[in-house]
Amino acid sequence: MNLQERKNLKNIGYLYLAFAHLTDSELSEKELNEILKQLRKYTAEFSETEFERFLEETMRWYNDTADSRVEMVQMIAGKIHYEVDDVLKESFLKDLVAIAKADDDFIEAEKNLINTLSNAWGLDVKL
Repeated sequence: MNLQERKNLKNIGYLYLAFAHLTDSELSEKELNEILKQLRKYTAEFSETEFERFLEETMRWYNDTADSRVEMVQMIAGKIHYEVDDVLKESFLKDLVAIAKADDDFIEAEKNLINTLSNAWGLDVKL
């Protein structure tokens, strides 16, 4: 994985955490487990130690930006739009659906954010 791919993955990790947490003000254990599952498929070449280090970095970044999470999500969405191909963006949106459904409560705020990202990225993801 090159440096740009790693940056994109860290952005996605942040986006997944923000999505699960900010849409309902709670990050459930089920959602966190789903986030880990989704991220793991993009990091297959990481050892368990590398994956844990990556998660720690991403979670520390998320925690350190408590006062600017919405702005960070907007910035990340813009970066993904310009730096990631459409196939991968569609995969990310499908991951968000899986994360949203992990706690058995796919709420309107989650649907709205997925639709907003889909539109911003020029995609047509149907929920």
